[in-house]
Amino acid sequence: MIISVHLRKCAGSSFRKGLVQQYKNRLLLDYGDEMGSSWPSSTKRRQASAAFAKKRARKISKDFDIIHGHFYPEKYDFLRSSSQYITFMRDPVQRLLSNYFYLKRKIDRKHPDALIVNQLGFSLEEFANHPDNKNVQAHCLQTQDLKEYQFIGVTEHYNESLSALKNQLGVECPLVHSENVNQNAKTEYEVSADSIKVIEQCNQEDIRLYNIALNRLAN
Repeated sequence: MIISVHLRKCAGSSFRKGLVQQYKNRLLLDYGDEMGSSWPSSTKRRQASAAFAKKRARKISKDFDIIHGHFYPEKYDFLRSSSQYITFMRDPVQRLLSNYFYLKRKIDRKHPDALIVNQLGFSLEEFANHPDNKNVQAHCLQTQDLKEYQFIGVTEHYNESLSALKNQLGVECPLVHSENVNQNAKTEYEVSADSIKVIEQCNQEDIRLYNIALNRLAN
């Protein structure tokens, strides 16, 4: 079983589209856990979802080859002995910028992460300093060194990552049209040096792990 953790704004939607095309009904998509949100309602949602998944353990093992979605890896601990974990990471500064401006565009998004942007009006710096937005990749991957993951793709090297994934684990994913791409990114993401410094300070752990991912892909 391949368990693919989809981190926000790390090419997971494009990867999902390719997996759907390749694996069809052997792919289990798992979304809706409000991953990364510390709200009590989100925690309750994740607990119920994890309990339901565990009850379906036998069916999941029998009917699927890949699980992909927004969930913490511990959700599928009951499959860990027979599974390989994979994910894609992204430059932490670019990931946070992409996430922030995505939320600003999605004014009708029904998710706790959109509240602080579209209803409370958080600035970019305030968004970066919110606890739910610090070191998101490290937090959601539940790792200190990425050793739990048999494969780590890199969003900035997406095509190369797909080739490496096929060579290393035999997982095929066709290259498809990029999903959720902001065509105005070059202009929207022109932020001050001070803002970039704030984002970097809030994501030191993610930066460290991202460099590990880059080295793994290169080797």
